[in-house]
Amino acid sequence: MDRVFAALDTYLLVGLIFGVAYSLLDQAWPGSFAKPLDTDLGLEGGVYFSFVTLATLGYGDVVPVSDVARGLAILESVAGQLYLAVLVARLVALYGWQSRS
Repeated sequence: MDRVFAALDTYLLVGLIFGVAYSLLDQAWPGSFAKPLDTDLGLEGGVYFSFVTLATLGYGDVVPVSDVARGLAILESVAGQLYLAVLVARLVALYGWQSRS
């Protein structure tokens, strides 16, 4: 069970790290994201966009506009999906190994 919680913690930490990165990117290069009311993305908006991207939901209310923002979003969505696929495969393998023992 500890492995499952560690994997979940890692997934959430990645979302938070990318959220901070999106927030810093919007502060460094204003206009990197198209968002409602054309305000600063801020930390809350960056974390929100990060988890929407990590889960590949794509609501469309916050959209990466600059090339750097698009690249980060692509990197996060691909990494998130690969992480989940590897995690599920690893947990299934561990479950199969334990049930044979």
